[in-house]
Amino acid sequence: MGAAHARRQHRARQHHAQVLHAPTT
Repeated sequence: MGAAHARRQHRARQHHAQVLHAPTT
């Protein structure tokens, strides 16, 4: 489907998880 998209999500998932869950704490 989208190999490039999956590669970007792999890093974005960890980055977003910290950036989105960091200020929410």
